[in-house]
Amino acid sequence: ARNKHFCRTSRATDPATGHNTVQVPVGTVGADQVRVALTGDIVQRMEDSQFDLSVKSGNIDYIIPASEINIGSVANSLGVPQTELQSIEIIIQMDQVDDALSRQIRDNAASRNYEVVFPPVDFTVLAKTTSTSGQTQEVTVSTCRFRTGWIRAKSPPASCTTRTAPSPTSRRMSS
Repeated sequence: ARNKHFCRTSRATDPATGHNTVQVPVGTVGADQVRVALTGDIVQRMEDSQFDLSVKSGNIDYIIPASEINIGSVANSLGVPQTELQSIEIIIQMDQVDDALSRQIRDNAASRNYEVVFPPVDFTVLAKTTSTSGQTQEVTVSTCRFRTGWIRAKSPPASCTTRTAPSPTSRRMSS
């Protein structure tokens, strides 16, 4: 059985950025799956107030500015009126990648003289709604995701970057 963790939220201001943040702390570090769900009306209020969503797992924060979800566009894609945003569920899901893909990511990084310092995850943002007739619609939300975390002291801050992802079709790496 996979280890899953579902979370609660808290509101904070990120002292490093000064941005308003809704933070979801994950109590189980190393869970195979982390899933966070918010309704569309909450995401709209976060967007209107320029909030970021932070999912914190151990020393790693996964940050999504609410404006990047673009709930108005998501509602249009799902055929949901702006007055019914509460019927949309925004699901942020992080799954641990399988061993073969993790090894590929680490090998690719090593061949470029990079070091993988955070465990690779498959990060998905979905929007889902169910009509009154019971029909479920789902769309993938394309967003910009930022990952921050504490790096070992031997790594100079200027040398630390992230944002390499394998293509789901070719399995090649892109930055």
